[in-house]
Amino acid sequence: MNWRNLLKLKVFFLALFVVALSPTKLMAQEEEKTPIDLEPIKIIETTPVKSQDRTGTCWSFATTSFIETELFRMGKGEYNISEMFFVRYAYEKKADLYIRYHGAANFGPGGVGWGCPLGLGGGAVN
Repeated sequence: MNWRNLLKLKVFFLALFVVALSPTKLMAQEEEKTPIDLEPIKIIETTPVKSQDRTGTCWSFATTSFIETELFRMGKGEYNISEMFFVRYAYEKKADLYIRYHGAANFGPGGVGWGCPLGLGGGAVN
């Protein structure tokens, strides 16, 4: 490929980028933000919101919140279940699998909701 073809290719992609970006800007200027009035259909009692900050364990917070809300809904009382209790056992299991599979298993942050019950051994309730 010579330099003229490269220049033509560069101009083509630049023009394509400008054309692709233009309708987005025009549409953004035309849209008006209007407040939306929402009426609650059903109010569900739940536990207070907890900050997961930068833990990388959103799966534990989501699953634990679901368990706490279900306990409350079933009339079992209000509980504050430790999210990190489940995380400890889940990461212990992840470390075991990481070593067994010689680094081929996931040992990074994140996970899945079904990883939470790995720690159901007792002691999770504060």
